Amino acid sequence: MPLEGGPYVVWNATPVEWDTSEARKPPRNWANRWTPHCDLIFTDDNGGRHRTNINVRSSDTVDHRLVFWTGELTRGTEFGKRIISALESERFKDLGYYENPPPLDFLHDGFLDIRKGTIRDTNLPGHNDDVTDALDVFFDANSDEFKRSTVFIWGERYSNSGGGLHQVHMNQGNYKRNPKWYKENGRGQDGGIVIKWPDGKYTYFFIAFAAQASDTDDQGNPKSGNDTKMLRDYIGAQPPVIGTRPVVPGQPDTVKIHSALVNPVGADNTPGHHDRVRVVNRTADPISLDGWTIRNQDGGLKQLPDVLLPGNGAMADLDVGPEAYLANRRDGEIVLKDAGGTEVHRVSYNAADVSEGKWISFPDL
Repeated sequence: MPLEGGPYVVWNATPVEWDTSEARKPPRNWANRWTPHCDLIFTDDNGGRHRTNINVRSSDTVDHRLVFWTGELTRGTEFGKRIISALESERFKDLGYYENPPPLDFLHDGFLDIRKGTIRDTNLPGHNDDVTDALDVFFDANSDEFKRSTVFIWGERYSNSGGGLHQVHMNQGNYKRNPKWYKENGRGQDGGIVIKWPDGKYTYFFIAFAAQASDTDDQGNPKSGNDTKMLRDYIGAQPPVIGTRPVVPGQPDTVKIHSALVNPVGADNTPGHHDRVRVVNRTADPISLDGWTIRNQDGGLKQLPDVLLPGNGAMADLDVGPEAYLANRRDGEIVLKDAGGTEVHRVSYNAADVSEGKWISFPDL
């Protein structure tokens, strides 16, 4: 299989601790490359404590959010019957990791309704409104049942030791714009988590990245290449709202163009490689972007989605292509207008400032 770091396994274990400290920290910076994890610490019959790293944010600059599916697993479906029968077989009676496990293939098992996936950010204020909150609910680590349950974790065992595993997410559908991940594509090697609770009930939590493909070929690559819809578009999700930035006294109270990805990695103006504009709400109140537009240097206009942008520095990451593509071989301009057609903010940049895959930031004036 394409996973290169270690073998694809399922680890049969006893959970002992659920650690969200990294995910709950404020981001070190505001670049999309911040990729925190939550950690599940567990034990098995071989002794010692082991760890699995669970992604709660992607470093893909197209969309950093995650999609997940969670619920009860029963023998009432063919998938549930296959998985439960395997996990309750003699082969898995001892706690430890097992190579060549019953495979998971989210897009082709026929179990998950992909369109019903929930798309969430990493760490937002409030309750049950981000993927970390959803994992908290799933593990219920403060309950008496948590340490009396059995957890089955599919993923890639770390090659340098038996101390844990990672890749506990969908491992197919990565686009060529991310060459490292593209090389890891494969069918029947998705990571995931199933818990058997003390009362015998099974529950599952399966994760994918919003910017992965919604359909794949026999090799696990996007079925129609760059024309394959990303999961976030297949689900019909709104663009991501990014964490807030501190509002500095003296900055204007309005929505501003914060930065732009003028030249994404990959072929210009193809699905998954559209130019992007990030806007920031400097007011104290939420603002709907319904009816707002972005205009490019040539008059091309992009109608923005109905995103409710929280106040106090919250940001939204918006796809503007191909309608309002941004010039990357000549000087460019970006104009933001509200629903009434009033110009709210205008920025410009020089061709010399453009680098492939790099965001251009605009100062708050």
